[in-house]
Amino acid sequence: MILQITMGLLLMAIGIFVLRLILIKNIHDKLLSLNLLTIKVVLLLAVYAAYEESPFILDIVLASSLVGFIATAVLIVYIGRNDV
Repeated sequence: MILQITMGLLLMAIGIFVLRLILIKNIHDKLLSLNLLTIKVVLLLAVYAAYEESPFILDIVLASSLVGFIATAVLIVYIGRNDV
């Protein structure tokens, strides 16, 4: 029951961050929103792994978090060089 409520709240948070990502014009705020969105997706996958009691899903969670971190780092370097 708790895990289902947590997944619902995380889905609502993901929806809010998607709307924020679409509506905000500042590139730095968009990058922050994208980073928070990837964190919420990773949390959602981790809660789903606990709900299903499947340790194999945690491998997907780990790979997804690494991809999100690398993407954020690359975007920060790109924005810093171009000074948008």
